[in-house]
Amino acid sequence: MFISPRWHYKYQMHYDFAVKFQNSPELYVRLHDSDLARDWLYLFYLNYQREIPLFRDQGSYSLSRMKQLAYQCKHVLGWDWIHNDYDDFEVTTSMHKDLEQYLAKGFSGVPSEHDSLLHELHICLHSTQQRNLRTTVQFEWFNNDGFSLEGYDFKFSHDSTLGSIWLQNPYVGHPPDWIWQQNDHINVWQTCRFHDFVRPGLVINMLGSLEPTIKQFNHQAYLDWWNTTASDFVKHHGVDKMLANTGHPVIGQIVNNKALLPLQHMATLKFEYIRFADTAAIKPIRQHFAPVFAINQTDYENVAGPDWPSYDLTDIKI
Repeated sequence: MFISPRWHYKYQMHYDFAVKFQNSPELYVRLHDSDLARDWLYLFYLNYQREIPLFRDQGSYSLSRMKQLAYQCKHVLGWDWIHNDYDDFEVTTSMHKDLEQYLAKGFSGVPSEHDSLLHELHICLHSTQQRNLRTTVQFEWFNNDGFSLEGYDFKFSHDSTLGSIWLQNPYVGHPPDWIWQQNDHINVWQTCRFHDFVRPGLVINMLGSLEPTIKQFNHQAYLDWWNTTASDFVKHHGVDKMLANTGHPVIGQIVNNKALLPLQHMATLKFEYIRFADTAAIKPIRQHFAPVFAINQTDYENVAGPDWPSYDLTDIKI
């Protein structure tokens, strides 16, 4: 289809930045008109100026890689992650508990030589649970930069639109509705983490409808499960907080999301660049906005609890 230069120019004026993968057109990201989205963009932009983000292609992991890492894990960490069937969700959920417990106080007490292995285990484990499908695409940085979500007029959404833009989960733990969906009733006090901190990472939803879609969420079934499984947890945090922390932290959308369809089936995604539409307009919205940069681990834990920092991946061989 022929696209006139005039229409193409107008179309490009309605995006905040573009993401480019090899053998694919630019993906145009339009953020919501909100203080949170603009402050996140400022944080995202500053990090990109300092360093290219780490990109891990969820779809490139395999069952053989999981088995390889399981043997390495047993040798280095002493965890028995060697199983015959990694398709059993109860098995992989139980495996995740080892990561949660080991990183309960962040990476400050973890030997640095374990960092890459731990991160690779985490990514590969979730990829295995998703049957190695490319359900999301994520970019992140090896730092603790970020700011508190408190005080922003922001609500999580049950958006099921292909190409919706999410904030990065700042923790190794899971939000409460994810725990419900996985029927993960083992030590929810350890696993459940409310998304209360904003990291510079970018997450692109690779599933869903081309048209804007909000999926139905069974609030009653969700609350019934929580009240049956961990009524003390619900009582401690309150029903309103449990309901408010369901859905995804959506801050924008890829406007040409049809371009994502071929990427769902590519054997490997190779990231090329991110291009910002108007760098002069990227600035914090709030006058009191003060992102936290390069803080130490203890300070970060005081702000937001145990985190999951990004670590450069290395090819770990048996």
